[in-house]
Amino acid sequence: MYMKKIMKTFGAFLFLLTLSGMWACKDTWVMYDTDQKNRLYFYHKNLPIDSTILVNEVSFAFVTDETLNHRIEIRLMGLPADYDRQFEIQVLHDDTPQLDYGDVIRDVVDGVEGEDFEVLSTVVPAGSVVGYIDLKINRTAKMLDKAVSIPIVVKETDEFMAQPNNMCKVIVTDGEPACPDWWKVEWQGVVYNWYMYLGDYSAAKYRKLLELYHGIEDTNPVLFEDLVNTYGLYFDNEEAELTLGFFSKRTPTVWAKYVLIPLYEYWKENYPDAERGPGYTDKSVNALTGGWRNPIRLYR
Repeated sequence: MYMKKIMKTFGAFLFLLTLSGMWACKDTWVMYDTDQKNRLYFYHKNLPIDSTILVNEVSFAFVTDETLNHRIEIRLMGLPADYDRQFEIQVLHDDTPQLDYGDVIRDVVDGVEGEDFEVLSTVVPAGSVVGYIDLKINRTAKMLDKAVSIPIVVKETDEFMAQPNNMCKVIVTDGEPACPDWWKVEWQGVVYNWYMYLGDYSAAKYRKLLELYHGIEDTNPVLFEDLVNTYGLYFDNEEAELTLGFFSKRTPTVWAKYVLIPLYEYWKENYPDAERGPGYTDKSVNALTGGWRNPIRLYR
């Protein structure tokens, strides 16, 4: 009985101690929240927010449009408000001399506001902790052989401040599209613009692949919306982490049915001698010898 009494007394003491701690934490949180401005920051799931340089790539290589709208998501470290809140941004100088796109090296030049781009809006909507920077990107001649860079940071105002060392850099290009990393394979120390279920890279083949991909919108719009949300309209979702053969790892039947098999059959019919080595085949192939393996085996 004596031990039970001690335990009850000790339990009551712990409860009071915890309760007082909760009130102390609550008071501390309220003081912290009122003393500091809300912060805005660019987010990437694999990078700490205090050292993030988020890179968004925009390309005119696959479109005929003279302008493209580009939206950048930004996040709020603080509480939402019951009204839309505007914030300000600043475009900096990019001191990166060149960018290496594998088989293409481009000089980097600063984007000029009013010429290469326009800022349409910067807002955190009411009731949200996610805001947006909407840009209009204008097609200009320099983008054909240079990389136009638009490095953006949040500008401090009476209401918002920026997270230190946090930036979003928009890189804009035009002209022939370079081979994407997920099409390349390293073999015996050499990087080849090749992959077994796609064969040798060419800009024309890449455009056809995108045409088939975008065609899913007509045949299966729900699936297309899901794929675009995951991978981006031009496989440009920075957080998708597109790796070699990504289409054979997630819902391979989808990619095989709508994109890979039609691409293989179209290329085989129209360009029968285009592929290296064994050409179009049902057997195993590799980067050194070349060849395009029939993606029908992914359809299951």
